[in-house]
Amino acid sequence: MAPSTSLAFARRLGHLVPAVRAAAAVSACLIAGQFAGQTGLGLAMAVGARRVVLSDPGGAPASRVANMALAAATGSLAAFAGTLAGHSLALATLGMFALGWVAGVARSRSEAGGRLAMSPAILFALAQILPGDVQSAAVRALAVGVGGTVAVVLVVWAYPHGWPSLAVYRLRTGLHFLWDAVFSSEGDVRFGFVLAATVSVCLLVVRALELPRGYWVVVSVLVVLRPEAAVTRQRGFERVAGTLLGSALGVGLVFLAPSLLVTDVLLFLLVVGFFRLLPVAYGWSLTFFTPALVLGISLLEPGNWHWAANRAVDVAAGTLAALGAGFLMSARLTRRPRTSVV
Repeated sequence: MAPSTSLAFARRLGHLVPAVRAAAAVSACLIAGQFAGQTGLGLAMAVGARRVVLSDPGGAPASRVANMALAAATGSLAAFAGTLAGHSLALATLGMFALGWVAGVARSRSEAGGRLAMSPAILFALAQILPGDVQSAAVRALAVGVGGTVAVVLVVWAYPHGWPSLAVYRLRTGLHFLWDAVFSSEGDVRFGFVLAATVSVCLLVVRALELPRGYWVVVSVLVVLRPEAAVTRQRGFERVAGTLLGSALGVGLVFLAPSLLVTDVLLFLLVVGFFRLLPVAYGWSLTFFTPALVLGISLLEPGNWHWAANRAVDVAAGTLAALGAGFLMSARLTRRPRTSVV
């Protein structure tokens, strides 16, 4: 093998390492739950790990750990609150509006801040799928937190000095920014209200129609809607196309995976593909993530391929809602995200 070819191959492997680490964190959580006979909790830990990985801003290790630790803590609190609020439409809607507003304001300021603020909003929505009492809420919150901690350890592989103080500083700065935003009339604040209103209306519709897994509609709005109309359209198209392809693949894998071991291996490979493609090809990344999600759920309900169809429909509905909100929202009322990181 020529030196130039070897160097190119080494670079490709280097680009794959972060995705392998992230997938290892998600798979480790799931497998730990399986060994403990608590596959549901394993899935909750895996969700927490994935959300924390997605909050990774990159850069210096201290900055990465600070953001990921904040994501783990706020995600646990959101899972706890969402589990309890799922019993009350009023509390669920109020909480969704507040977290949607925070996510919208943060996203308008920076992409890294938006990813960090998006995790608790998404976990709050997902936790409402299976509402419970205080004990079940605490168990779910602990699972999400443990999954997030596993993600930090396996993804960063470093324990830099100063990250706790940096996390506290960023939390204080973020809260101060949000407090000022309450009294501001700038475009990023208005976009926060647009996102909050859209997810709240979608939540009300989902609850009114009694859709069992309709919270993916809310999640799709959170993921797709952007301050810029062009970005919203692109993101929406990629999400629908990737989800539809992934759903079709997921249906096939549910019936083709012959054993639990094969399912776990397929899940790991699919999650590696998701994390590797996410920074460069969002739509194709969902083609890998959607069948991983369907396979994960099939561990609880073997042979149930209907989750794939439900996800495809819910994602399409949520994307249409986001596109509609983006169309109604004048792009001149919002600003492009700044590059500063909260």
